[in-house]
Amino acid sequence: MAKTIVSVRDMVVEFRNKTKKFRALKGINVDIKEGTTFAVVGESGSGKTTFGRAVMGINKIHSGSVFFDDKLVFGKPLNLHKSNLQILDYIKAMEIEATQTATILNEYIDAVKVAYFLYIKNQKFNPKTKKLKDLKSEKIIIEDREVLVNEKSEKVFKKVENWQKEIVKALLEIIRIQQSTIRFLDHIDKYAKELTPEMFEAIRTKARNTHVLVRDVKTEANKIYLNVARVNQIRHDYLNEKLSLEKFFELILVELQKSAISQNKLQDAIEDIIWSQEQNIALTSKKKEREEFKEKFKALVNIKRSQFVEETTKYILDVENKKPGVSDVYLDEAKKLLSTVWSYKTVNIEAIKEYINSYESNTIEKNNELLNSFKNSDIELEIKNFHEEYVLKNIKNEEVIKSLKSKIDYVENLLNEDTIEDADTIKFVYAIKGWTYSMSEKMIKEYRDLIKLLDLESLDSIINNLDILKPLNKKGVHENKKIMQMIFQDPAASLNDRLPIIEIISEGLYNYPELYKNDESRKLFFEWYNKNHSDKPIKSMHRINDEDVRRFIIEQSIKSVGLLPEHLSRYPHEFSGGQRQRIGIARALVMKPKLIIADEPISALDVSIRAQVLNLFKKFQDDLKITYIFVAHDLSIVRHVADTIAVIYRGQIVEMAPAEELFNNPLHPYTRALLSAIPHPDPNQKEFNFIVYDEQKEHPDYLTDFPNFKQIKPGHYVWSNRRELVEMMKKIMDSNK
Repeated sequence: MAKTIVSVRDMVVEFRNKTKKFRALKGINVDIKEGTTFAVVGESGSGKTTFGRAVMGINKIHSGSVFFDDKLVFGKPLNLHKSNLQILDYIKAMEIEATQTATILNEYIDAVKVAYFLYIKNQKFNPKTKKLKDLKSEKIIIEDREVLVNEKSEKVFKKVENWQKEIVKALLEIIRIQQSTIRFLDHIDKYAKELTPEMFEAIRTKARNTHVLVRDVKTEANKIYLNVARVNQIRHDYLNEKLSLEKFFELILVELQKSAISQNKLQDAIEDIIWSQEQNIALTSKKKEREEFKEKFKALVNIKRSQFVEETTKYILDVENKKPGVSDVYLDEAKKLLSTVWSYKTVNIEAIKEYINSYESNTIEKNNELLNSFKNSDIELEIKNFHEEYVLKNIKNEEVIKSLKSKIDYVENLLNEDTIEDADTIKFVYAIKGWTYSMSEKMIKEYRDLIKLLDLESLDSIINNLDILKPLNKKGVHENKKIMQMIFQDPAASLNDRLPIIEIISEGLYNYPELYKNDESRKLFFEWYNKNHSDKPIKSMHRINDEDVRRFIIEQSIKSVGLLPEHLSRYPHEFSGGQRQRIGIARALVMKPKLIIADEPISALDVSIRAQVLNLFKKFQDDLKITYIFVAHDLSIVRHVADTIAVIYRGQIVEMAPAEELFNNPLHPYTRALLSAIPHPDPNQKEFNFIVYDEQKEHPDYLTDFPNFKQIKPGHYVWSNRRELVEMMKKIMDSNK
């Protein structure tokens, strides 16, 4: 199986138009196999040329990376910490909008309820007290429907609708960044042998868990957005007399109630996401910040021993002095806990550690010596009891040993760090101060695990030193320019009118003399010369002039694209557009590159020469294992030259599959539209089934049902959401019957 030679990861290219940004490529992800032809097709303005130029390094990549032969050549690797900070910014902005939405939505629900009870039940509803009062007057009849659906309520409701739309958009952007993060972690996993496994897996697991939380929030946000849309439709139908007053209230109150329930769930879930995302930020932070996070997390789940002693002693004195407002309910517990807060004076930590780690290999005398050095703390009494109950009776109990070791670690941490980690003790301090301890066991465990992980080496520093992610040095940049070549779409603009053709083609050889100053090139010239000059043959390869070899290579390349050696002395303006394109092809091929990005390479050629040039591409590919990125709009040509075809629309690859699979089983509506536009050579065919692609009509639910690049069949990927995926799978099953 051919190896992957080009990997494009989350490539985004942006252009500026005054103060506005236009995103020409929207997070492209592709892998291209060595020695294959990867075609990118789409209509004008779809981003296909931008993609080719970005892979070549001509267009600046806003974000994302291009890897060639397992080396970063263009763009920058994803910065995990910055990405996590960006996600948190989106979440906090979304939290503000969610709060504003909830406030206005509740006010609108109250207003609808007031109207409902007034006009339907003839009652007065108080939104603050939620109480009802019967009205003695006759039931009010609405003569003008705009009383309920007026301009003021329209503005209020429009705010709710807009804010909810922004929340959904923010969630989509968060999901996009999270997917990029997860892809990046998966991509570097196989290269990062020196990564700390615990740290790497913790970061990847936490990123995925947060991603799940965001997707759950997206589900609730979608419900609210759709409910709001239905409320809007109900209001519109009532205003246009399609609904009665009773039906209006019946329908709108149901939808508003659903929105309120989902809104509460959404706000609770956002808090969970913020908590989870702060952990992501801590895990990917640098050394200095990591120390700050450690102290912050320790303050949440631990308490200083000195603080505990101070607070407990103060409480005992306050109770004994009968201070007003201080209950004695915790007195006995306070005295007991105070006696267990050990110090080096009250516990022989070194002796108990030595005993528990080596009691099996120690002599009886050694164990007795250690036990006699113990003091009278609880942990030491517990170990003495363990010695009598298990060691002396030769009974093994791994669970008891594990528990003792855990307690010893706790005591040692207490002594070394001046820190109490016991949750009950911390809750006690909160209780005597009249505070509420809100940390759950799950949160405490997660924070404690984080504190341990933050003691490990920073993942960021390790990733930056990975060979695959190191930027190219001067030598690497020079070599990369040789092995990656481009054939430009506009041959007139890509050739220097002031240079003759021989200089244009020679330019690369001058910069890379090793391309012709080598034994292989000399041998080819030697054989060619002696074959064509039998009257004056060269008797020894040592007599070959390298300049003659260079001239030979240039002449062979110009002949291979259908031009003649005498054309080499001419200038670009003396050639037709098709001839200039051939010169551009010869200039790229003479470099013997590993990758050629061909941007519409045959669009300017005569029909008679197209097959010749395509065959030439194929010959070089077979001989030199060249990989092609073939940018084109002519699908009929692409079918015959490409191994894999990617269809691009507005900067997004919407479908990718092997050439024959794409033509035989197009799934995306845009792909079907492109295929329907291919001219048919049958002169008797009078009717053509052209398909017009309407993005809004085809994908009305992309905001709430976000699409992803999904594999439908092996090697066949489509940009689709869940609804479209179901429809495509059904189509495939029907076609297989």
